[in-house]
Amino acid sequence: MPIVEEIPFSPSETLLFRSIGNHGEHEALAPAVRRALQLIRETARPLASYEVIPVQSIEGGKLYLEREPATPLSIGPHIDLIAKAQEVFVYIVTLGQGPEAKVEELFGTGQALEGYLLDLAATISLGLATDHLSRMVEAYAAQKGWGVSRRLSPGSLVGWPLRDQRNIARLAQGERIGVQLTSAYLLMPRKSVTGLIGVGPHYTERQVGSVCYLCRLRETCWRRRT
Repeated sequence: MPIVEEIPFSPSETLLFRSIGNHGEHEALAPAVRRALQLIRETARPLASYEVIPVQSIEGGKLYLEREPATPLSIGPHIDLIAKAQEVFVYIVTLGQGPEAKVEELFGTGQALEGYLLDLAATISLGLATDHLSRMVEAYAAQKGWGVSRRLSPGSLVGWPLRDQRNIARLAQGERIGVQLTSAYLLMPRKSVTGLIGVGPHYTERQVGSVCYLCRLRETCWRRRT
């Protein structure tokens, strides 16, 4: 079960401004934005844990992997996105507890703007850290002459219930990088994400794509403005 420790993640000032939206062009925000970027560099410790698992079968909307116990992943109506996979990378990525602890401290001391900007910087940084893992998957597939699927995550892919984070976290052994699951299937630390990427000879794409066109947050997500 590999653990990835050296993960680049720093968002740029331009990216953070764009993510704020129409209010992000005001010069008065510049010092707070720079401070948020400094704080994310100081507090975040991105880690990833993953496993490469052969696909056993796909039945209906469920993905069965060659792993005991053979609990299926209930991906649902968009199972076609993973149907060509011969293997899947099952992963979990986290920034650690540092960013959210600092965000709580800032809000607790009345520094709401600073807390908001740091939380936003952490969300972006988690996305960038996950992008790094995608590049690793692309390199793995390229060595085999294979292609890759889009990146899929329970709770964000329409039809894939959030409760499957329990199975993803178990398969990727999230506890090894300090990630736990609540009774509501939420990840702790909160700046963590689970997912999977398929690889196989029948995929034609060489770069891991997103499922933004299917996401209920597609009109507001920071990635859609970059």
